[in-house]
Amino acid sequence: MKSEKITLLILSAVMTGLISRADDIDDYAIGRKGEALKTTIQKHYTPTRLIESSSIYETVVKINGNIDRFTGTATDTETSHTTAGAALHPDWLRMWPEKKDAVSRDMHNLGLIDKSVAADRATRPLGNVTDVRIQGSGWAIGYAPYGEHDQMECFEPAAEYKGDFARTMFYMATIYTATLWYDWGNIVFEPNIYPSLRKEAAATYMKWHREDPVDEQERLLNDKIEDIQGNRNPFIDHPELAEYLWGDKKDIPYRSENPSDPDNTDRPKIPLHGVYKLNDGYIDLYSPYVSAEAQWSVDGKSASGTLSIHTLGTGVHELRYTTENEKGKLLITIEP
Repeated sequence: MKSEKITLLILSAVMTGLISRADDIDDYAIGRKGEALKTTIQKHYTPTRLIESSSIYETVVKINGNIDRFTGTATDTETSHTTAGAALHPDWLRMWPEKKDAVSRDMHNLGLIDKSVAADRATRPLGNVTDVRIQGSGWAIGYAPYGEHDQMECFEPAAEYKGDFARTMFYMATIYTATLWYDWGNIVFEPNIYPSLRKEAAATYMKWHREDPVDEQERLLNDKIEDIQGNRNPFIDHPELAEYLWGDKKDIPYRSENPSDPDNTDRPKIPLHGVYKLNDGYIDLYSPYVSAEAQWSVDGKSASGTLSIHTLGTGVHELRYTTENEKGKLLITIEP
């Protein structure tokens, strides 16, 4: 007997067996922007497991080999000269003990660093230094102009790894949000879900991201971390995501535009979601949870393909689908 399952969002997870699992960004992020895009990434890319604190250094060495990305040098991990360093310092989240603990164990946030350099850096954020106080080989500590904070103290990492650190900060800003930050965290982050990164920090990291694109070494690092804690850094797999959150496309739904196809006849389909705006233009009768062979109806009338939002009008609308094995229903809301 066929059963009917109801959901008010993207449909029940019991239907995932109808299709093969694809990339989470391709499944869920297309068509979303701003806070909706960021929270979608957070939902699907939060670690599923974290290592024990006692194994942090051993795991960092396993992942990074002998490369200290903070200074850009090869280190001797057999001695006691190195330690695990964090891009986003855990102390910035000291008001949130559970998040502080997670940040201190998330391998996407950690890397090898010389102990003396780590002591000099302390809790300073990553940034471009213009007034050098401590000069290292490939790295520096000093002041930098930072909006109203003209005495911002930063640690500037090795140039060849700046893009890596930018994508780490994009990941951390997406996975770990807080309404209260401590120390330099107040200067780097806003106490909100989106955009999280303050405009000066976003501008710095976007510049690093563009000038030092993803390379094979970073992709391999992403693979190793996924094996350990079950999640990837999506800004490595999909570098363009940063542009939609903090860059030149931040007011555009992710991958909804196609400059070579102004009529949108060959654009990516946008998965169904709960709330639309009138100016969104269209609704695709598509979900990664539903077979492509599904028959659809909207407010009791047969429908297929793409719907005009203006034709439907504002309010709540009922969408139903039927496949060979399933029936389902969801409600969408169109707002002015």
